[in-house]
Amino acid sequence: MATERHKPGKAGFIYALYNPLFDPLKKIGRTELLPEDRASQLSRTALPEGYSVVYRRFVSRVHDVERRVHDLLSPYRYKKEFFCVTVEQARDAVEKAAIEVTGIESWPDGQVVHLRNRDKFVLALTAGEVLSISDIGPSTISCRTRPR
Repeated sequence: MATERHKPGKAGFIYALYNPLFDPLKKIGRTELLPEDRASQLSRTALPEGYSVVYRRFVSRVHDVERRVHDLLSPYRYKKEFFCVTVEQARDAVEKAAIEVTGIESWPDGQVVHLRNRDKFVLALTAGEVLSISDIGPSTISCRTRPR
């Protein structure tokens, strides 16, 4: 039986968008599209300047993670999904919320991670990164991300 913490849910991106018209605010939300597509959708409104993606993370249970991020950042809320935070504060809140909600922690770039039999991982690389997977034995796989 799945615990509440590991209950299945939709996967998607938590993003932080920036628009110089609203400096220093960041729009922090969720999408099941690419965050760049969401920024483009929002930029087609009657704004003279568009949004840019300043941070994104792919997560499972995207609705729950977004809710937790908004709770963590509530002291900095301006209105709705707009928060007066730095990119680093937004990133830290998303990382903390993702771990709290999903129990899944990502590994740092370049670090070798040994997966056990039946471990699962999500592949969300940025342009120019390569995932190297090596079969080391019957029950372990070694994974490493690195720039091309």
